[in-house]
Amino acid sequence: MKQYLDGLDAGGVPVEERAIAALGPKMLAPTAERAGGAVPYPVPPAHTKLAREALGPAAVPAPEMKVVPDPDPVRARATARPRIKHPYLGLVNYTTNLRRLGFTDDDLRLGFTDDDLAGEGSDRLIDAVVAHGDAATVAARPAEHHAAGADHVAIQVITTRHAAHPTPADVELQVYDDQVFAVSKALAAELY
Repeated sequence: MKQYLDGLDAGGVPVEERAIAALGPKMLAPTAERAGGAVPYPVPPAHTKLAREALGPAAVPAPEMKVVPDPDPVRARATARPRIKHPYLGLVNYTTNLRRLGFTDDDLRLGFTDDDLAGEGSDRLIDAVVAHGDAATVAARPAEHHAAGADHVAIQVITTRHAAHPTPADVELQVYDDQVFAVSKALAAELY
């Protein structure tokens, strides 16, 4: 990352126009010094709070939040799980971050465990990193990131329409069709 940022410096890219997908302390520290913000994913608001503290007041924490527009929690989690399993639960930087951060509940630190990260992820994990429900419920979730210090929340709509990635075939790609655009419009109406 240092070499990449050095290359941006040499190319004249202004620091404030850079955003890094920083998760842990070793990436958040150089992001605070050499970028305008961070775009971490998949993270709950507890990570946003830590990112804000690490980045300071000038940088822009802009976490990505996946949303599933389905009021049935069992069905919504089933829709979300393949998109969390691949790639996130298969990559050590994401699982390490999820284990490390935990969140506060009545002053107890509740980190994600190997059980939460096994297979396609526990209900607790999916509920923490994916907003699901009707449009009003989903639209309320960015406020949690804002309250934790986010300046912006990037929303990625996930529906049941997907296509297999050509390689590896077990990775599913979202199909951006009229359903996704309709969901985006409904969320925008609730958000604004």
